[in-house]
Amino acid sequence: MTALFSIRSPALTTRAVLLVIVPIAASVLIFVRLVRPWIPSKLLLRDPLAVAMSAPKKCCAFYYGAVSLLGSLMWAASAAVCLLAWLIVRKAEPPSQRAFFFLMGFTFSLALCIDDTFMLHDTLQAKGIGERWGFAVLLLISIPYFYSARDYLYYRSGLMLVAAVALLAASVVLDDFMHVSYMAEDGPKFVGIVTWTVFHFSAVIEELHNGMPALGYGRQLSEAFGGEVRWSEYHGVRPILQKEEA
Repeated sequence: MTALFSIRSPALTTRAVLLVIVPIAASVLIFVRLVRPWIPSKLLLRDPLAVAMSAPKKCCAFYYGAVSLLGSLMWAASAAVCLLAWLIVRKAEPPSQRAFFFLMGFTFSLALCIDDTFMLHDTLQAKGIGERWGFAVLLLISIPYFYSARDYLYYRSGLMLVAAVALLAASVVLDDFMHVSYMAEDGPKFVGIVTWTVFHFSAVIEELHNGMPALGYGRQLSEAFGGEVRWSEYHGVRPILQKEEA
């Protein structure tokens, strides 16, 4: 049975990039550029708390940190969709090999959301603890996450994950070691968050679509083929029909 939505499909990756990532990221960043004569870019791109602390006497405007808050919502969306997928696929028979990936995707995305929204690493640095401890916690969480995501790197869709990590890492480097404009620093960060979110949504949609029969849905389809729909052992991302021995 051919999958209608496969994360291994180059066409899917191309559509995700052209129809989702590029329009969202480009429209937001272009908007920030267009309104710069009236609203300085830093007021839209920086964290709301950082903007409020450095704002003039008339604080605060509703648009402070708008792009940063949008990024936080995307972190939260990634965490939520991964949690939903984990709650569903962990009950599959046989269990999906992707269950651990979605659990770690939820944990890592939630940790990134909390850190980014509440500026935890900046708070630690301000208190003299050092932001390296915040990054150390994120690093520890990232290890099992990337281990569970290793199979996706065999497909072109894995480039979305690699691109997201590269853009987020570039943003950190530009923030800590280089003096660049806010657009050059926070632009790659926002594009990286969008790419991260689209990758996880793609993974979840495909897993749920292909796993519905194994979760008890589509039983009539299974019986029509005279077999039982099971999760494939091949990377755990695609079900196959296995005929029962008479």
